[in-house]
Amino acid sequence: MKRLAFAAIATATLMSSTLAAASAYDTRAGNLQGRIDAGVRDGSLTWQESRGLRGELTALRNREYRADRGGLSWAERRDLGSQYDALSNRIYSLRHNWRHNWRHR
Repeated sequence: MKRLAFAAIATATLMSSTLAAASAYDTRAGNLQGRIDAGVRDGSLTWQESRGLRGELTALRNREYRADRGGLSWAERRDLGSQYDALSNRIYSLRHNWRHNWRHR
């Protein structure tokens, strides 16, 4: 009986952590999309830059989907997180480049 209860708890914990990880990436992708949209609205991103960033975000989401179909290992999660970090840094640098500062002086 104790083994059955332990197995049920372990399975529930594993399922909830998997769902939490998936929703965390969905939230992060949504935040990045919002930052791109805000950059277009305030003029800090050109439409060409936003198109490229949206393409990178779509490619990243596709990689995440393909990797998640077989389950993500810790190394794959770490790699995916670093790719999201790199895209976030790229959005920041494009929104804060010389064109943006020049327009608002």
